[in-house]
This record gives sequence, C-alpha cells and structure tokens, in this order.
Amino acid sequence: MPDDKRPQAAPRARPVRTIAHAALTLRAGGLDPSTLAAWFERRGWAAATTAGAPALRVAAYTRDVEGGVEACVLLDDDPGAVTAVLASLARDLARVARAPVMAHEVIGRDREVPNPFDPTAPPGFDLTARSLEASPEGELEPVGSGVSDEALVQTHGDLDETVGYVLRDVLDRAGGGPRPGDRCWTASLQRAAGALSPRLADLARTITEAGAWSLEPQGDRWLIQIVSPTRGKRISAVSDDELRALRAAVDVEPAGRGRP
Repeated sequence: MPDDKRPQAAPRARPVRTIAHAALTLRAGGLDPSTLAAWFERRGWAAATTAGAPALRVAAYTRDVEGGVEACVLLDDDPGAVTAVLASLARDLARVARAPVMAHEVIGRDREVPNPFDPTAPPGFDLTARSLEASPEGELEPVGSGVSDEALVQTHGDLDETVGYVLRDVLDRAGGGPRPGDRCWTASLQRAAGALSPRLADLARTITEAGAWSLEPQGDRWLIQIVSPTRGKRISAVSDDELRALRAAVDVEPAGRGRP
C-alpha cells in the first residue's frame, strides 16, 4: 500500500507567558482591609482554593500620617485579573478616600526584544508600563509612568524580577510605595463560580476605563456602545442575562433607553 502522505500538522507555538504587577497609592483619607475585601467579594472574587489555577495576589500596606492614612495596594500574578480590576479599584478607592489615587501597571511578556539603544546588550523582555490617576469625582486620566523606552528593554534577572524591578522604579519616582514598618494585609483570590465570562470581563474592564457607556434595545438583545480613551469605540450585543451580570460588575450606570 502507498505510504500515507497526508500533511502533518505544524507544531503548536509555545504560548507566550505574560505577567502583570500593579500598584495603587493614596496619600490621604483612609483604607481599611475590610473595604478591600468587600470590594473584591462584590465582584465575584473569593479566597483561592483551586491549586494550579490563576490567582490574584493582593497586598495592602498602610501607615499613619498627619491627616489620615497613606496606603499602597499591590496586585500581581494573574495578568488578566490585574488589568481587569486596576482601573475600577483605583476609581472606587478615590471615591472612598476622597483623595486622588495613582494606579501603575507593568506588563511583561516572555519574548525577546532587541535593545535598540545598545546593540551589544542582551535582548530584553517585551514590557509595557502605564499610569492612571483617579479623582474623587470618579474621573480617570492617563498620566506618564516616568519609565523610558530604554529602561523597558533592560533586564534585571528573569521576567518576574524584571517586571517587579520596573514597578518599584515607577513607585520610587512617584512616591508612596511600601515602607519598612507598614501594616500589611494580604490575600490570594480567584474568580468565584458564576463570575463573568472572559468576554463580559473584557467589556466590564473597557466600561470602567471609559467611565461611561450607552445601552439601546435591539430585538431580543441589548446593544452596548463604549468609547474608551485607550481602545477607541466599541459596540457589542448582549442578552438580558449578560446585561444583568455586566451591570452588577461595574459601578457606571448606562445611558440610553430600557434598563432591566
């Protein structure tokens, strides 16, 4: 019999490992660990119990200062979770503390990037950094992270060490990072059963970043429109159940007709 000449499937590319570290800092007002715990619980997070599944690590450092409490909240480990909660947590902390909150995020991808500033240097990782300022009125404004393009292609150990180093550098420039003697509260969290699907979680994140969204009925579904300063215009259709879950996950009321 003739040999089987069917084409062989190409080997799958190795998934690119991605990590994210983030920090939120506030210099006035107050922050109680119970406030953080309740915030995450309302959004479908619970103490991590599933071994091997992605988890979001949260660490809150606080210290007493004249006029209130300074705080720094660190988020890391699960990159999708860090990005999903960063903007909305910053906005809500600013409202509660009645003071501005700075949010800083560094995302690292485990793939080589040539160093254009020094061709003789070893390649760096694929890093991006962003900073946001949340006002007590609920506004969210992108601000410079203070990290140069040259600094983003330099390595400081492995991927985790490099991302952590860059975030510490951002905090050193901006002030407000953890200090020796701070009170510390930590938690490891995972999405509870019934939490948002990846698609709805992405919509919730975009709504939170934009600070506004509109809603119109379209047959048996609902048409959502969002204009994000970082993602541009986005339109998506959702069912009644998806809309209820989405509205429960965000603190921004939609504009438009018909609100189930």
